[in-house]
Amino acid sequence: MRTLIVVESQFGNTKRIAHAIASGLEGSGRVDVVGVDDAPGELPEDLDLLVVGGPTHTFSMSHEQTREQAHTDGATGSTTGIRE
Repeated sequence: MRTLIVVESQFGNTKRIAHAIASGLEGSGRVDVVGVDDAPGELPEDLDLLVVGGPTHTFSMSHEQTREQAHTDGATGSTTGIRE
């Protein structure tokens, strides 16, 4: 089984969760974790499972303004969000 995990993370917490999920799936086959900025534009044909995760900002998925605020607060993560 081939799994792709696409993650948006600003402060690293969501990225740590993505890697924990990947660790749990290791025995099932190939697992790749990529940041949303590096996600493929098209899904690989041999992909069996796609997992997408991102942080919540102000009780919703992040958006441009909340990512800007996160970077103002010291975040060094994704510049693009899974919403886009």
